[in-house]
Amino acid sequence: MKFNICGKGDLKLIKSLKKYGFSSFELYLSKVNDLSSLNTSKLTSKIISVHNPKYVIISKNLEKFNIIDKKEIGNKSFESLRKLYLFSRKKRIPNIVLHNANFDSYKFTKKQMLDLLINRLNKLGTKVNICIENDAYWLNQEGNNRCLIDSYKDLLYIIKKTKSNIKICFDIEHLYLTVIFNVFRKTSINSKLPEAEIEIKEFILNNEKKVINKINETYKEFIKNLVDFIFIIHLCGTDYYNYFFNPINKLPFIGEHLPLNYFGKSYNKNVMDRLNLKFLIDILKKTKKQKNKKINIVLEIGTNPYYNYLKEMKKSKDNLVSCIKSSII
Repeated sequence: MKFNICGKGDLKLIKSLKKYGFSSFELYLSKVNDLSSLNTSKLTSKIISVHNPKYVIISKNLEKFNIIDKKEIGNKSFESLRKLYLFSRKKRIPNIVLHNANFDSYKFTKKQMLDLLINRLNKLGTKVNICIENDAYWLNQEGNNRCLIDSYKDLLYIIKKTKSNIKICFDIEHLYLTVIFNVFRKTSINSKLPEAEIEIKEFILNNEKKVINKINETYKEFIKNLVDFIFIIHLCGTDYYNYFFNPINKLPFIGEHLPLNYFGKSYNKNVMDRLNLKFLIDILKKTKKQKNKKINIVLEIGTNPYYNYLKEMKKSKDNLVSCIKSSII
């Protein structure tokens, strides 16, 4: 299996990353209108994927993109996705990453919402891959804001009922969050913020081996069942001891979107990357299917006031390259 290591960011950040040795990128959009800046950019040919916009505009207000909302936000989100599809087809950008699908689990079932998503996806063409990203099931993603896609079975269900261009963006950190929360929920179902964050950390500290074994087991299940469809992997360092909302703007979590092999400060807290990178790469390289397959690994490291982002991106890329080379599988 071959890997193409990519950077991620808006157009300004991508230009900076190019100076640090990155040659392929995933473009991050705030709004679909931001695509206009690409019309005259020479970087278009370097973009392997575009992430769906973070927001849609409704009555001059910014609303969070949500492809399965049943009202105007959902319609606007699909309209933005359609515009992004047409633009990507025109500019020969091969992949779109589709994320952000949430629903009210008190009113609708997951199957109802999956079928709504499938219906909308089947209205698009097949010239650009739509890479669906697994979400993070967590305290802020349940109840009336339940994330839709948090297991490999959800993704398989979508793939079986959609066109051939539906692929997968496998987010490793989202898997960590989801597995930890699912295991924790079996012991505590009534905890609310902010107490639940502390309870989760205490649970991990007391059950770390059990939690990591479950993460590794789930990771293997994802690869075994979905490797044929994985075109993109989102990868970063992660500190599951510090999945706390950050004090500045809540997301990302203090221990989320870290540089690979990082040890230092994040939002004034001591953190370290606890991702078992070698295990992840070894499992991918062991896969007998698709031996000649190329996967785009997008380093999804967050900007942070406590480290030099561009230098840490370069270090992370070097660490990943070294890990891939040292894997003898």
